Amino acid sequence: MDLDTQVEINATRIRFIHNKGSGGPEQINIDAARLGIYKATSTSFNIDLEYQWTTANYMDAFGSVCIYVASHPAGIENLEMYYRDGSSWTSLGSITSIGWNNFSATGLTSGTYTIRLLGASESGDTTQDIWTIDCIFLNTYNTTNYRIDLEYQWTNAHFNEQGETVCMYFASHTGGSEALNVYYWNGANWLNLGTVSSNGWKNFTAPGLTSPTYTIQLKGATEAADATPDIWTIDCMFLQTYTFS
Repeated sequence: MDLDTQVEINATRIRFIHNKGSGGPEQINIDAARLGIYKATSTSFNIDLEYQWTTANYMDAFGSVCIYVASHPAGIENLEMYYRDGSSWTSLGSITSIGWNNFSATGLTSGTYTIRLLGASESGDTTQDIWTIDCIFLNTYNTTNYRIDLEYQWTNAHFNEQGETVCMYFASHTGGSEALNVYYWNGANWLNLGTVSSNGWKNFTAPGLTSPTYTIQLKGATEAADATPDIWTIDCMFLQTYTFS
């Protein structure tokens, strides 16, 4: 008889039935009864570890789980890494070699973040794998983003002249290759005057000059994820107005 499940084993009983024959004895004595259950010997090595951070900087733009594996001297089994999404374990990736193993910290939306390391072969694994992990940390960060946003204003401009020009002299531009966009304020929005992409004189017609106050803005062409600083040296800037004779 095969007992394959825990339910079957727990429900197993021994029953003795005496069929009384004609003229036979009324009493039978049973000195011993034994129900033997055994399982064939097998070895299954398992690894199942959990780690948790409780004060993670989850508001940062980027997050990584970083694991340094110093050695893996026996076996060929990988480690599978998961994160807890509140109701289940979701895969982050596999650890297959020694050294740094870095994974994007998917699901990092609160101060508490839980990961799990689970052997790739958790059933019938007869070879023991030994992982030496020197450190595990959660790295959160924001990318460097260089910006330029400058405003200049004239408050006593001659706005009734026939010619109106914004003049700027750029002595140098070092660092990156980002251009500068030039805007003017029309009272409600910033409107484009043009683009500065090299050194020297840059002259722009001054549309919207209808009062003594005139405001311009210099803004970097790349204002998101700009990892290279651009340095613009502006020697002078003036608003030139004139009437044709």
